[in-house]
Amino acid sequence: MFHPKAILWIALATALPLAGCPSSTATEQPSEPEPSSPSSPPPANNAAVGETNVGQALTDSVPLVDGVELVTSPERFAGQQVRIAGEVKGFCHHARSWFALDIPGAHPPYLRLITAPRFLVPADAMGAHVEAMGVVEVQQVPRGQAAHYEEEHRLGARGDDAPGDTVARVVIQATGARFRHPAS
Repeated sequence: MFHPKAILWIALATALPLAGCPSSTATEQPSEPEPSSPSSPPPANNAAVGETNVGQALTDSVPLVDGVELVTSPERFAGQQVRIAGEVKGFCHHARSWFALDIPGAHPPYLRLITAPRFLVPADAMGAHVEAMGVVEVQQVPRGQAAHYEEEHRLGARGDDAPGDTVARVVIQATGARFRHPAS
């Protein structure tokens, strides 16, 4: 017999990736979740500096990569664990299951980091400076889903996609992140 908390965690782990944004698809589901327990501690916050840490602790042994280089040459990084830093340009307000970094000079001008079911994006993430780590993937995203991200979440349109039903997009399956807000 399963423990009631185990059943709850199994239900959340299977339902959260599907919740995403209302038009999310199975191709956008995160990879296998990191092992966790129902007694996992809440996000570590340091109110003195406006900092919120979620997911796994960041480590300097994971290489920090340039966002433009990652978005324009994803094949060099596919399958690798990387760290990236930048400003949060948008995030899924519905389920807090992903956020996007502003990547000026890249096409598209953003990079999405998928967080669920490993952790949820903080509700106050917009505009925060973030350092995150995770595994790079190139996904074939249905064209309508890409339009949803780019238009409804104001991530910027990309008009130079090749014809077809899907578009290639680089994502990071995030395992941890540190959000910092400028001092008020």
